[in-house]
Amino acid sequence: MAAEDSVVPGLANLYEALDLYRSLRGSLVNLAESPNINRLKASGIMPVADIPLQAVLDLGQYGHRIEIVVIDGSWRLAVEASGQSAPLITLTGDTTEVLGPVDAPILERAVDRGDAVGGLDLVSSKDARLTLEIMNEPGQSGVHWCMASGVVNELLTSAEWVAAASGFIGPVRQLVIDDFPSEPLIFGELAISNGHSQIEPPPTSSLDLDFIDDRVSRGRPRLPSPIMFDGNAVFASATEEVTKMLGALIGLARVLVWYWLASDLELGVPPIAVVSGARLVQFPLAVSDDAEAVRDELDLYRWAVSNSDPARLEAVEHAISLAVIGADDLAGAAGPSLRTAKSVYELSRSGAVAEALAARRTARGAVAAAAQTATGAARDAAGSVMERTIVQVAAIGGVLVAQFNGVITRAQAVGVLAGIGLLTIVLLYTSRYITVPGIRASLWAAIADLDQFRDALAADDIAAIRESRAVGQADRAVASVARASTVIYLACFVAVVAAALLLAFHSTHGGTGVGHGRS
Repeated sequence: MAAEDSVVPGLANLYEALDLYRSLRGSLVNLAESPNINRLKASGIMPVADIPLQAVLDLGQYGHRIEIVVIDGSWRLAVEASGQSAPLITLTGDTTEVLGPVDAPILERAVDRGDAVGGLDLVSSKDARLTLEIMNEPGQSGVHWCMASGVVNELLTSAEWVAAASGFIGPVRQLVIDDFPSEPLIFGELAISNGHSQIEPPPTSSLDLDFIDDRVSRGRPRLPSPIMFDGNAVFASATEEVTKMLGALIGLARVLVWYWLASDLELGVPPIAVVSGARLVQFPLAVSDDAEAVRDELDLYRWAVSNSDPARLEAVEHAISLAVIGADDLAGAAGPSLRTAKSVYELSRSGAVAEALAARRTARGAVAAAAQTATGAARDAAGSVMERTIVQVAAIGGVLVAQFNGVITRAQAVGVLAGIGLLTIVLLYTSRYITVPGIRASLWAAIADLDQFRDALAADDIAAIRESRAVGQADRAVASVARASTVIYLACFVAVVAAALLLAFHSTHGGTGVGHGRS
């Protein structure tokens, strides 16, 4: 009950804010709006006398953002309200000419007291730019809104669909759309209405909570479960825009299935799903608004997450890699993938297949661990190169300063520079022919050990593990260290040579000081 009690007041405030926003938006001249699932923002011009000042400024107490700006000639009065603090009121310029010698001091005193309503009442005959930004924290209230169904459709089907989809995560899932028909709709675990009447959203499912938490703990951004959008898109009162939006929600459910079932994910715009099954498959994840049904995808998803047996998920990954070549195959891949996954999973319970899947898990784990170790070693080696280079550069600078100031002789300076140059060559040789090859050897030794699994794994399985993302990242990290260490040490050696030339130039042109005299 505590969770419900904390949600209800937030919903009430949000609906009150939405009603006030609607009433004022229709009165604004030069209206400008920005769409977002979790925020409504409108800005325009209207007379101060027509603004219900106290009600508008009270919105700031609910966490919304309000700004009222009055500009007349050389003076400007601005009021901002946001959060629990009192509204901020600022006045710039001389108001005497506009308000007269009586009202101008009264306005200044109102500003000094922080009396926003009193100050604005004094300029009620003026026009103001009113900006309303009605904010929503879906993690607390679960209410999401837009002014039009078409905007929701555009947000979900854009390349930035991940950001839009993240707005549906909350304890109470209600989507408020201004142009939605008067008849509310329960769509899966999502309640959709026009916001004029609050409706009770359906209970949420926890079938896949542990599965999603595990995926998130491995670095995958949290998005809604596809089960949330398991609903019937047939809606008698639907307009064309609403129908497209419902299609986009179905398309989002379909994409979320592949999002959560993928072996790995490359974050981008849009993200790339990576499936390591019988072969390595990669395909972009994009939402379309022409999806009509998502039953097969949800059946596949529910079966995959119905228990925590890793062999079940491996069977799904294996089946997906056989059914999907590219993004165009996703629409019809779920049904065949489910049938294949069930067959592979049943076979996995027999000794031979179970041994093969166990060997595959062992091989992938060993290679992933070696890749992680190699990446860490490459990172440490890069840090060591930078630390040594900083010390060497500091030493070169110190030698030059000491010699020019007569602390050491020129012969001593040349000797130290020669030592630094020799050390640089040794470090370059060590990095290129000992450190980097050693890191790479440990990685490729683990990859070479995959040949030990030839009796249990097919050649395609071994090739897929060798070409995995972790191996590629580790190999690139080692190669980057090799290139960077070569460039940095060569640059350091060039600095030594330059310092020696600088000493010679200084000597040739009659440098002064004790160091020069002793040479």
